Amino acid sequence: SLQATIGFGFSILVMLLLPNLMPYPEAVTLNIAIALMNTSYLTVKNRKHIVWKTLLPLLLPSLIIGIFFTFYSSGIDAQYMDIILGSLLIGLSLYFISFSDRIKVEPKPSRGILMGSIAGIGNGFFGIGGPPAALYLMPAVEDKREYLATIQCYFALCNLVNLITRAFMGYFKAELISFTLSGWAGALIGSVLGGMLFKRINLKVLRKAVYFFVGINGFYLILSTILK
Repeated sequence: SLQATIGFGFSILVMLLLPNLMPYPEAVTLNIAIALMNTSYLTVKNRKHIVWKTLLPLLLPSLIIGIFFTFYSSGIDAQYMDIILGSLLIGLSLYFISFSDRIKVEPKPSRGILMGSIAGIGNGFFGIGGPPAALYLMPAVEDKREYLATIQCYFALCNLVNLITRAFMGYFKAELISFTLSGWAGALIGSVLGGMLFKRINLKVLRKAVYFFVGINGFYLILSTILK
């Protein structure tokens, strides 16, 4: 529902849970595999509203850098990944609660390349690249339908390439298939419900509630890692 309502957030919430249930590389891979369903569904549903000329400067560097950091992240201890992810979640929480309504990124192609590069790092490490992409796309398109269509197309293509890369690295294991299928069912239901709420919900209140929750869980990840 969150993905279809504000354009992103699914992967952030999923990554609060999955690293507690399985090894970190498999958690990121499962996150991406499940996210591929709802982002693909929303892309196809809104395909006529995709703004390709705005998307491409964001997408291309994100794909290239995302592949590089996917390989690089395999050599980092999972304990440090939890601390990095926790810090990232706290930073995102503070930003979106405090400044997202006041700070805008000018939608130039050069800004798209910059934000795509930052998003690629997040995608490679955690499967999370939404906030930088949203920050660039929100002021760059004409209306919220174009925003939703374009950002979901960005996610769908990034998720597809990232999943193929992780499958090549051996992280998409047979035991993840059942989790992926059940996750797809939930993601599809959530996307349909989110689409129904898209025109009605107070996005400002929802954003602040979600990112407050994300920040609390970021603190939890860091403290639980330190106290192990």
